[in-house]
Amino acid sequence: NAEYMGGERFAKTVVRSRAALAYQRAWEMIEDKRDASEEAGALRHLFKLSRILKQRRIDNGALELASSEMSVKLDVETGETASVATYESFPTCSMIEEFMLLANVQVAAKIYEHFPSYAFLRRHPAPSEGQFEALQQALADRGHEPLDLQSSASLAASLNRTTDPEDPFFNVLVRMLTTRCMQQARYFPSGEFNYSDFRHYGLACPIYTHFTSPIRRYADDVVHRQLAALLGLTGLSEGMTNKDHMHEIAENINYRHTQAQHASRDSSNLHTGFFFKGRTERATGYVIFRRDNGVVVFVPKFGIESIVWARPEGPDLLDAKIFDKMEVDISIRTDDGSRNKLVIEVAQGPPPPPAPPKGQKRDAETAELETATTQPDAAPGDAKPKLKKKKKKKAAAAAPST
Repeated sequence: NAEYMGGERFAKTVVRSRAALAYQRAWEMIEDKRDASEEAGALRHLFKLSRILKQRRIDNGALELASSEMSVKLDVETGETASVATYESFPTCSMIEEFMLLANVQVAAKIYEHFPSYAFLRRHPAPSEGQFEALQQALADRGHEPLDLQSSASLAASLNRTTDPEDPFFNVLVRMLTTRCMQQARYFPSGEFNYSDFRHYGLACPIYTHFTSPIRRYADDVVHRQLAALLGLTGLSEGMTNKDHMHEIAENINYRHTQAQHASRDSSNLHTGFFFKGRTERATGYVIFRRDNGVVVFVPKFGIESIVWARPEGPDLLDAKIFDKMEVDISIRTDDGSRNKLVIEVAQGPPPPPAPPKGQKRDAETAELETATTQPDAAPGDAKPKLKKKKKKKAAAAAPST
């Protein structure tokens, strides 16, 4: 039943690795009932425990939100962008997450017990109703009850009720927009707030930190040093016991985290440009924000979003509402300054000719014929198919983030 037997133990240990598995491979082993290996059995046991831990968190009011994270696949030979899509998650991602969350919570409580004035923690404030005004109005326009913001538990329950039987993605979109209404979680030294303000709203836990990823987050390194010090394995520098110095570290990490998010978006935009250059794709999009001169549309198939500008010769977008669906054409255009930019437009006329998979060899004569026969029907400004042959690509899946 996933109850603790004899309490936690904190120690410096050595892990004996039995296998290195990607999330997808681990899930395949769990699903394959013919796999009677010791590793598969251990995975199934861990997965069962993780379901219990997750349900316990949900019962305590933890939120299940969504994001628009993009997955990029690169050609292993040329390094070119082979595809972009919404990141595919597997149940094993959640399995690992549950044990990471459990470790982070236990370590947070431990370092706060020993260092009540400068334990390095992470808090997530509760949102204000003002941050949800636009989303609440959009839900009301579609005949849905407003989200209950009294607590994380009430918000979680109302998110579960906000569904559309005719569109399963609607609930995912609501959770994605809910995430954007939230404040950012922030690092802080424990002496700056009362214990009641330590709470992580999204995870519904009274105290939290980041401990499990010291190879990629400096905050985890700080926490590892504090844990090692309380175990008597090492000492702490003078700065690590100074609340003001710890405040400076926290503020710098918070700033760097925001900058890293911006860099990640820029990287996604760069690869999006590489992928759509020389092609036009038609897909279903959802309005997620309204402007005076257009709407912002999110396209789930590719995990991208952009402004669809209102045009005199195009359909009227001023009456479009958040959550409205529309067919859009996605392409790359070059402006007067020779800069490429992603363009999403309301689809009009026949669909564009299907683009070949990135890197697929095409006969030049066939490409010329396709250009001659399909270009007159293409929407104004659509890029013409390239005639130059390219080497065949082999896509390599990007490593999932934990």
